[in-house]
Amino acid sequence: MKIALFLGAGASVPYHKPTTTQLKELLSEKYGGNPYAHLLDHNQLPDIEYVLSAIKQTLEYSTTHGGEFLKTYDQTFFNLITGLKNVKEHFENEVFDNYSWNNDDDNTVNAILNPIFKMISDNSQEVIVFTTNYDRAIEEFCSNDDNHYRCIDGFKLHEDSDRFLWNDGDYSYADSIQNKTKVFLYKIHGSLNWKKHRKYGIEKTTYERKPQDPNYEEDFLIYPTLSPKEEANGREPYNTILKKFDEIMKSIDVCIVIGFSFRDEHINEKFKEFVDRGGTLIAISPSSQYDFRTRILNHTPTEEEKQAWENLPYARLTGTGGKDSVNWNIQFVQKRLEIGTIKEILHDITRTLQPKEHLF
Repeated sequence: MKIALFLGAGASVPYHKPTTTQLKELLSEKYGGNPYAHLLDHNQLPDIEYVLSAIKQTLEYSTTHGGEFLKTYDQTFFNLITGLKNVKEHFENEVFDNYSWNNDDDNTVNAILNPIFKMISDNSQEVIVFTTNYDRAIEEFCSNDDNHYRCIDGFKLHEDSDRFLWNDGDYSYADSIQNKTKVFLYKIHGSLNWKKHRKYGIEKTTYERKPQDPNYEEDFLIYPTLSPKEEANGREPYNTILKKFDEIMKSIDVCIVIGFSFRDEHINEKFKEFVDRGGTLIAISPSSQYDFRTRILNHTPTEEEKQAWENLPYARLTGTGGKDSVNWNIQFVQKRLEIGTIKEILHDITRTLQPKEHLF
């Protein structure tokens, strides 16, 4: 059996990392007095992804002929654009502040990931992790020698420079690793500590802030957005990581999805293809059934359906899909990931992986 783990924002909440909705609320409290941050209170922009996308679209319009005309014709519009540029920079800095790793959470990450990784390694040929999160939860967990794991993220130590540099999509360096369980980590939206060095290229650094060193030209993370694939724009390392996601989703038997809201259309396409070919998908979050049904199946639920879904801590979705009308195998575990629920969640996962040994 081959299993992949997919982690969304909800999987990092136990480590005090906010979801996109929570981050918007935090920023609204902090920047409430800024007239150019009023987007944070807009009802039609439910989280920080919508807010930053709205800012991006407005700034892009300002560079068109129409936008340039308005900036010269209307001082108010010019001031708005200037203010939004400043607000955007503040919000991007807040991403670093809110998602950088705090070692106070080391014990929590060990308590949660140890049993999850053991369950996967006991049932799977490999430990494969995809995530849209920026934080270093997986890396920090694997760096603890007591855990006997080694994180393989595509960055290889180059002895001549003593730097961890992007290995051009070649993960074969992992073949030489012995006496450790390899964890193949694919960070789809990048990471706070990935930077582009003027001389060495894409580097995994030791700090999680915007670079002050002029030798670092840019960060490699996709800020919260409604169109991450567009932001990736075929660049490395995003291009390789997305290709790996596509390839691996075609080869695995089970995908365990934790804390993901199914709002990324490109990722949703791959999940739909996966279940349509008969793969087992286990979605874990308090709203997993609603999120999957409405955003992947495009189902508009009745109020009765919404209420029924909310009251089911464990549910199975039956149906068929794909050109061969394959029977779906989709399980919803509607629980929040935290230390107090990890045993229950693992039991629910295991009874899906080993149905003959567990009574439903």
